[in-house]
Amino acid sequence: MSLPTPAPRIRLSSARGGCLLGHAVNVARPTPWGNPFVVGVDGTAAECVYLFALLLSGRICLTSKATWDAQKRVRDHVNQYLPTIVARPLACWCRIGKPCHADVLRSVAAGFGADGQAGARAALYLEISNRVPPRLHDLT
Repeated sequence: MSLPTPAPRIRLSSARGGCLLGHAVNVARPTPWGNPFVVGVDGTAAECVYLFALLLSGRICLTSKATWDAQKRVRDHVNQYLPTIVARPLACWCRIGKPCHADVLRSVAAGFGADGQAGARAALYLEISNRVPPRLHDLT
């Protein structure tokens, strides 16, 4: 079974006339899709994206400024509403080509598949959990 190609990522803009086109989904903060890990506070952009991926795999970061409740809220929202973003463009403020949690969401949504099975998502989570830093712990 081949995985579908992820929908494109769009960069949000506050420029005059800038708006979301069509059925794009805003996944930036402060939407429920937003990454609770903040660049410059919880790490570099790449580290914050990595923490977001780990969060989706069921891990929680106890040393970040993002509270346990905030992390759990995002994870629960993604798990519940993931089917709604399959094949839809995702919009965030991050520059295209730079680390962004929207790319994690795109990959996970693409792996969700039309049949509603999250096989690729499970594979991604398994791969991520093999690289867990010691400061992260399982959600209970």
